[in-house]
Amino acid sequence: MGPNIDKMIEKENIKKLVKALKNKDEGIRDKAANFLEEIKDPRVVEPLIKALKDEREFVRENAVRILGKIEDPKIVNALNEALKDESTNIREKAAGALRWKKDSVSTDSLVEALKDESTNIREKAARALGEIEDKKATGPLIDALKDESNWVREAAVWALGRIKDSRALFPIINSLKDNNKDVREIAARALGMIGDPRAVSALTQALDDNAKYVQAAVTEALKKLGAK
Repeated sequence: MGPNIDKMIEKENIKKLVKALKNKDEGIRDKAANFLEEIKDPRVVEPLIKALKDEREFVRENAVRILGKIEDPKIVNALNEALKDESTNIREKAAGALRWKKDSVSTDSLVEALKDESTNIREKAARALGEIEDKKATGPLIDALKDESNWVREAAVWALGRIKDSRALFPIINSLKDNNKDVREIAARALGMIGDPRAVSALTQALDDNAKYVQAAVTEALKKLGAK
């Protein structure tokens, strides 16, 4: 007979609920994980950080998922380590969780993740760097503007717009000519965020873009820059 997960939840037995994350029954694991994710109890932090070293992927996956919802300075370093996990799924969840931590301690780890073989991880890493707004990431994000994935290029140009580093101005201007219209739209919005008048000429030319919503983004950016 398996553990009575409903009773554990009713009594908020944190110790047993963390242990239930290692149960062979997926239903029990999911119930325990859902509850722990919802209550965000700081008592789970230490055991879940240890669980990130568990040989079973499902244990590590639930640990990353729950830790991502809790505010504790120790968690950021643990998630940075999880970015090196052998599992693509766990690396992706760690990158996604770090986006909401917005801690510059993660900059170097996320910059490294921009080279990950997984498109999803590279995209999530770029978005996380945009939330952190650390200028140390400018160079690697400029390099990411050449990524083969439209999603990664879009995330990178958005992140550069958030960071507002003048070194990114002309690389973002070049993205106004990207072969993907979503990237071009975000590039226009990013130039509006940066607010450098040197972008006016390129934005004016981009008013002829064949995508209506790119034209709208360009017009909005020009207004922000005070152009007529």
